Amino acid sequence: MNILFIAIDTLRADYLGCYGYSKPTSPSIDALAASSVCFENDFAVASYTHPNYTSMYTGRYPITHGVVRQSGDYYMPDEIPVLPEMLRSAGYTTAVVSNLPKSGKAVQTTWFARGADRHVPYDAKPPAKEGLRTNSMAHVKDLAMPLLDELKGQKFFMFVHCWDPHRPYLPQPPYDEMYVPEGAPNRTNFSVDPVPETEPQGLAYTIAQYEGTITDCDAALGELLARLDELGLRDDTLVLLTADHGESLGEHRIYFRHAAIYEPTVHVPLIMSCPGHLPAGRRVEGFAQPVDLAPTILSLLGISDEWNMEGHDLTAVAQGDAEETYDRVMMHSINPDMRRAIRTRTHKFIQLVPGCDRQEAFPAEELYDLRNDPAETANVVGEQTGVGADLRNQLESWVREKVEARGGEDPMVEQSRPGGRWPIW
Repeated sequence: MNILFIAIDTLRADYLGCYGYSKPTSPSIDALAASSVCFENDFAVASYTHPNYTSMYTGRYPITHGVVRQSGDYYMPDEIPVLPEMLRSAGYTTAVVSNLPKSGKAVQTTWFARGADRHVPYDAKPPAKEGLRTNSMAHVKDLAMPLLDELKGQKFFMFVHCWDPHRPYLPQPPYDEMYVPEGAPNRTNFSVDPVPETEPQGLAYTIAQYEGTITDCDAALGELLARLDELGLRDDTLVLLTADHGESLGEHRIYFRHAAIYEPTVHVPLIMSCPGHLPAGRRVEGFAQPVDLAPTILSLLGISDEWNMEGHDLTAVAQGDAEETYDRVMMHSINPDMRRAIRTRTHKFIQLVPGCDRQEAFPAEELYDLRNDPAETANVVGEQTGVGADLRNQLESWVREKVEARGGEDPMVEQSRPGGRWPIW
């Protein structure tokens, strides 16, 4: 089968209809989900773009591949293979429509172009032609659809990446007014830099702009999927849709950025569709993370994993042959503090990374009982001490194991030097 891998940057799962949102933000995505396998508990491995996409591409955790921060000065070694290279070695024609290979400040993340027979880049800065943001799906699908025409008849992998829900939230008309409450007193778009550090007056208008970007993106995505149907490729193509991370829209006093590792930032969608190979309308409660995508894609294609990836193969749960995946997920944050977390079905434990500088934005340790407090409002680390100790031990043991296997120092600590406070991007 072919693979169409769609990545929508900064897309919260809980703002989509197929994940329970009350507003009609995502009709095309919802329709895709209805004919697909929908993973209800997919969690980012980090709070920012580069670590998550690197894990999607390598099947390795950030602590292993070393890309732990955004726009850092670390270059992932060429010895670590990426998904397009793996697929090209199996006879696939590979295409990438993304600006990721040219992103980065200190070091350009060129590993996102490795293995691509065709790389179609675009500028990351709006505006583009006819007022469209160059990184919006409305523009990106115009680059991707001619590629689909060219690739028909070949065995192909295509990665398509857009940024619509990423700040600044700038949906096109009519989506910019679609969700604005009648008589909204404050029509300031607080997602436009500088992002507020303290609570602004009136969040509804800015949240409506975020919602509008999703619907704007969704409409263009529908056109891309329609082209797949028109070309007769739908039944032979694995369509995978996900996001790198979500966005905080005022929760925990974090305004319009993906800081920290609370649920709004780390809970993302994962939808996988392939008629005849995957069931329609299946909901999977088991955990998934970006690190699982590469091994799962290879497994669905019948390609053996020869690259020692760390992610889990989700094929069995996707096909309905199993119900559970694994019992915990790991994640980290670089903004504003350098923190790691372990999340189970019932609890999340968050810890400041030992040896790293901090801005003292949050406590040194946090524990949330997600059964009774899914919004993570009450830190119970001082009350449920046994649970906290157990999760702390599990997290620290996992870190030690990964650092020993990698060799050297914990990359979170190593890349925090020389001790300064990391900027908020």
